[in-house]
Amino acid sequence: GVPGPESTDAEPAPVWSVDQIRAAVAGLSDRRAVGDLEGAARVLAEDPDVDPERIAAVGFCMGGKLALLLGCQSRRLAGVVDFYGKVRYAELGPNWPVQPLEMTLNLSCPLLAVFGERDESIPLADVEELREKLAAFSKPAEIVVEPGVGHGFLNPLRSTWNEAASERTWARTRAFLDEVLTP
Repeated sequence: GVPGPESTDAEPAPVWSVDQIRAAVAGLSDRRAVGDLEGAARVLAEDPDVDPERIAAVGFCMGGKLALLLGCQSRRLAGVVDFYGKVRYAELGPNWPVQPLEMTLNLSCPLLAVFGERDESIPLADVEELREKLAAFSKPAEIVVEPGVGHGFLNPLRSTWNEAASERTWARTRAFLDEVLTP
């Protein structure tokens, strides 16, 4: 997408403004991002120290959506974990030509998707539609809605962080990954 603020010696990790984040996200096409992720999965699969049958994708927010889309377009993954990734765009366009919900027909691996009950950016109706589509398509998926938490509840640097929900979610995630990645 569009580059954000440059790091400097004085500020090695500059804070992005909301407008800079929106511009970067809007400038990144799903096709390009998923293509890059597929390339990374291919490189991993070719590494002699990696079991190519035991690769998973895990992502948060936009990364969660991209992990889900990768699981819908790649045949390399043993599992996907999507932490509060959007499943419906407000508007389609050249960079986002298809709703993530519609891509789930092609999901090729087990999915764990976790959302916050009070996430203002992802309506619970969208989460329920995801659950219904995955069930209708007979896809192996666990959809979890953590009660009382909002977007970013796993990030201890955000005001929405919730320690108890984070601990439950990480335990569930470890169990899911153990299951899908164990030969």
